[in-house]
Amino acid sequence: MRKEGKDLKKELPLLHGIPFSVKDNIAEKGKISSIASTAYADRVMSEDAVVIKQFKLAGGIPLVRGSLP
Repeated sequence: MRKEGKDLKKELPLLHGIPFSVKDNIAEKGKISSIASTAYADRVMSEDAVVIKQFKLAGGIPLVRGSLP
């Protein structure tokens, strides 16, 4: 049976389904983090940064990676 109203809000995390962007200097597992430098162009991150872990736990969805000028 589907719950309605306030009961449903209690079950969903705060950022449920909200997409967010990640700057290139923040580690995201399985993604390249070059920090806008050719010296790090092939560096693939082995784990998420703490901030990314927290956003994902809150239900956020990493959608795009932003570059550094």
